[in-house]
Amino acid sequence: MQSFVKIIDGYKEEVITDFNQLIFLDARAESPNTNDNSVTINGVDGILPGAISFAPFSLVLRFGYDGIDVIDLNLFEHWFRSVFNRRHPYYVITSQMPGVKYAVNTANVTSNLKDGSSTEIEVSLNVYKGYSESVNWTDSEFLFDSNWMFENGIPLDFTPKYT
Repeated sequence: MQSFVKIIDGYKEEVITDFNQLIFLDARAESPNTNDNSVTINGVDGILPGAISFAPFSLVLRFGYDGIDVIDLNLFEHWFRSVFNRRHPYYVITSQMPGVKYAVNTANVTSNLKDGSSTEIEVSLNVYKGYSESVNWTDSEFLFDSNWMFENGIPLDFTPKYT
């Protein structure tokens, strides 16, 4: 399977790893943090459990780029920063978890120069919703040959029945 990173901005999909000489290395999502909204009442034992919400977390993407020279690297970095730094929130999908999308709003791009013509780039994205979402919808027909992941909890011997 070819590795990719896709950005969905409104109705526009952009596979940024189609850029020549850009290699997607890996993605790492931090563990979500929860906000406990329980209520403590004086004179009452325990607490009243409230709704638990999720705080934003970081999604870190790593890329490698092999350019021609330092000028090529500078031009690439200028373009690459504009890909992730946008005025509106957008979604990111990676080949490591192709059935999951992350809603992000800010990005921090740092590069580590390896030699005169190659660099390793780390992009730290803020997943502002605090959770990931499914790429697919439940109203679409389910087939085992596409659009599913192991986390769906569906038994391997399951045969879907459509009426």
